Amino acid sequence: MLYQQFYPETLVPLALPLLEQEPLLDGDGYPGDLLSSVLHQNASFWRNSPDLLSRIKTVVDQALSENGLSESERVSIEAFKAKMERPFADVLK
Repeated sequence: MLYQQFYPETLVPLALPLLEQEPLLDGDGYPGDLLSSVLHQNASFWRNSPDLLSRIKTVVDQALSENGLSESERVSIEAFKAKMERPFADVLK
């Protein structure tokens, strides 16, 4: 449900403590899938949740330093970081 962006205001706060403990946690598919789902949220969600954004940025930095990070996960994380550097770009579309 998180990947489909259902109820992020409820599910992201539940996922963050788990990711803070283990950034590449296997949610139910593969290592790192929970993080991928959390990062998949719209920029507007993060813009409206600065406290959660701060926490996920820490998780992202930790994940980038982890061994076992796949290339696709690295690309996804880098895309998220780039999106958050320009958080209002989605409004201009």
